Amino acid sequence: MWKASNYFPTRELPVLTRMSLIKNYDRLWMHDQLRDLGREIVQREDINFPGKRSRLWEPKIAFDVVRMKEGTDKVIALRLTRLCKEHSFTSEEFSKLPNLRYLELECKNLVGDFKNLLSKLTWLSWSNCPSKLNTTNLCLEKLAVLKLSGINITEDWAGWGSCLMSENLKVIEINSCPGLKKTPDFSKCLNLKRLVIRQTTKSLVVDGSLSKLEHLKHLEIISNESSERDDCDLCPVSFVFGSLKSLSNLQIRGMHIRELHHSIGGMTRLTYLCLDDCSLLRTLPDSIGNLKMLRTMSLRRTPIKKLPNTIGKLEYLLELYLDRTKIKKLPVSIENLKKLRDMGLNHTPIKKLPNQIGGLESLVKLHLEGTDITELPASIENLKQLNFLCLVKCAIKELPKAIGMLKKLVSLDASFCENMEEAIPCEIGDLSFLKHLRLTKSKIKRLPPTMSKLSHLQTLLLDQCDELEQLPELPVSLKELKISSHLLWTALDLSYLTNLDDLHIWGDTPRLLEFKQGVPKIEWIEGLSYLQRLTIVVGDVTFPPINLATLSRLHFLEITCVDTRSLMGLPSSLAQLTLYDLKSPMGRSLFSNLTNLYSLCLVNCRLREVKFDDVLGQQLKKLRFLRLMNTAMLERLLVSRLEGLQGLSMDGCLGLMEIRGPEKLESLSTLSFRECDSLKELPDLSKLKKLCFVVVPDHLPEKLVYPRLPDTWEEGQISCFVHPSYPKCSMVDLELHMEDDVMSHINLDGFFGDLPRTSATSSALAPRRTRRSSPDSRLSWFDEIKNILMKDDDVHVLAELGAERAVPKGLELPADLRFPGPSLPASPCLLHDAAVGPQVLRQLADFLGFHGVYGSEEAAGQEGFAWIGAVDCG
Repeated sequence: MWKASNYFPTRELPVLTRMSLIKNYDRLWMHDQLRDLGREIVQREDINFPGKRSRLWEPKIAFDVVRMKEGTDKVIALRLTRLCKEHSFTSEEFSKLPNLRYLELECKNLVGDFKNLLSKLTWLSWSNCPSKLNTTNLCLEKLAVLKLSGINITEDWAGWGSCLMSENLKVIEINSCPGLKKTPDFSKCLNLKRLVIRQTTKSLVVDGSLSKLEHLKHLEIISNESSERDDCDLCPVSFVFGSLKSLSNLQIRGMHIRELHHSIGGMTRLTYLCLDDCSLLRTLPDSIGNLKMLRTMSLRRTPIKKLPNTIGKLEYLLELYLDRTKIKKLPVSIENLKKLRDMGLNHTPIKKLPNQIGGLESLVKLHLEGTDITELPASIENLKQLNFLCLVKCAIKELPKAIGMLKKLVSLDASFCENMEEAIPCEIGDLSFLKHLRLTKSKIKRLPPTMSKLSHLQTLLLDQCDELEQLPELPVSLKELKISSHLLWTALDLSYLTNLDDLHIWGDTPRLLEFKQGVPKIEWIEGLSYLQRLTIVVGDVTFPPINLATLSRLHFLEITCVDTRSLMGLPSSLAQLTLYDLKSPMGRSLFSNLTNLYSLCLVNCRLREVKFDDVLGQQLKKLRFLRLMNTAMLERLLVSRLEGLQGLSMDGCLGLMEIRGPEKLESLSTLSFRECDSLKELPDLSKLKKLCFVVVPDHLPEKLVYPRLPDTWEEGQISCFVHPSYPKCSMVDLELHMEDDVMSHINLDGFFGDLPRTSATSSALAPRRTRRSSPDSRLSWFDEIKNILMKDDDVHVLAELGAERAVPKGLELPADLRFPGPSLPASPCLLHDAAVGPQVLRQLADFLGFHGVYGSEEAAGQEGFAWIGAVDCG
């Protein structure tokens, strides 16, 4: 690719990498600062006339230059996307651009005679290709990179002849092409090195010309189709893969492939093999052992039942992923994989690990989640390099004493191992590097006294361990501790854990019945001066008085508060407060010190009236969000004095009849009523100019009309959808056409497809059809969401939000505010990337009832980076 563009950055790329300005994995990532520097240099080429600049990346400027025929021979790179979808570019327009090398295109068609035009083009990225081309003599003979996408791409597509004629072609990527039933003829582009076909049909047929691509290094064919048809096979030409001698990366995911031909053993340069989700693949050939250079093999979610014994010949294999396969037994030759570092066996029917597992002397990570393994072999003591062991939801009954020999173990997760009833062995104290020990919902009764020897332990999770009788002395290095609530009635004193910053005590467990007559011991919490997060939720229990004002670093507090008098003091640092089972009125003294309180939530409140008067309004000047959940006894809510409130949510307030004051909250941006069936009237919202989200019941009580909306909202800007977690409610998603300095918007329109509307909603609310910024890109974004939703129940990422989908800029959060959430959500969530303020997204998703907001490893790894398709484009 570099040679084809006459670039030879062999020295420059390492320099930029060392300066952290680029990252070079399978893609090239550029830091925002480097991108902006390049763009500034280009703009200075000619400030007044864009047509005299070398690169035009802003679609509107590029479109105007081409449409007005203001291009010059200086232009070498163009991005003609978004605004150009309905425009057909003519040969006359491109005749002004003789030196064009990079073209990103999204248009209705190309029209005219293109003889001697685009003759220097080396990179073409064409989205939503038309089914027919209205061109003649289009000859892209210098093309090196070709990227195509669109439903109109088929095996008979009219553009194949023009695009696949270049001997210089090195990269072909075809995306979102469900109409492609057979790959095109590649016989004229024999120097191809990278071929990627994504989001295609499962029954795609590979043309025999693929076997001629002797220089191909990367082959990727991926389907997101959910069809279970098995009447076609990806590879009717059995020798097609085996002849690709230069191939180093082979990914066939979600395709109908029944077998790998034994000739695959001839692909001696192969380093990466991925056959995930190939639902017809049941065996591997013995020749797989000939892939001497193989580093990674992934067979996730395939019906393979057995690995060939020759797998032991893969002496350079580093990663082996067999998650959710049908494999019941590992071959004895597994011990020969001396370099293996990561092995995944999650959710396989394996019941026993072979003793030969001890031969994996380089193994660093072992994943056994959801298996039927009842015990670990004694040979596990030989895994001297192991630092991560996952036994989540395993059938394991006890940890072996040999566990103490894993001297480099950093993380041990045995959560939800409900068969684990035996005591943890004393030898666990020998794990001097252990940082994370997770035993959630196990049935262990005792922890050994050697726990105090774990001098590096930072996380200990013992929540829902209802059989645990007491805690031994714990290491002072602990930073996060979760325990079951019944331990508060034992001789518990953890005041010596001076480094603890997160304490979680939760649950109305069956064992509480044994203790409820006594008084829980919580006074020791006052001494945990480093505590930042505290959760003590123990059902309907009245705590003895406690003064938490000593916890000067506390930001997040969830606590059972039957009687507010039990909270003698709260720290001014508190940003989030959640009170459970409140029975006594909230006195002014409770909030007297909470000058930084940002979010207040009342759960299962037993009061009939919650009133924020003038004094409370003054005390809670920084309060931005108020949420009431499952407060069935509440009848009246008065909030008019909370002048800074931006979000107000009422969920499951079945007895709520009256809400006073929302119409006076000028800063309110989000308002939610869910399962508030007793409401007699909805507030007048017409004066709330900053309001951008409203959630109302899908079926309003008789005579209850939808709230009056601000005059700035236009018909066609409003739509509703049913959130799966709240089947009785619809969300009215409102987007304002306001200035950018007021707000931009996360558009949730159509999130779960077209849904039936009730007569009430259909008469008052019209579905949005237009949007100021790129409506078509929005639709493709939601199509992607739906594809992910349909693909796999385990997928927890629903969407990546770009910078243009930020939430209202008026929302503010403390810089050190943190939000809880499990590692895997049980319901939909939003994913943020580096371009969006994560705190704002977390707040918004949490407020709207999403399970949480999660970042991906990729998003975290590329924080501050933006991916570019070509360095040449800047």
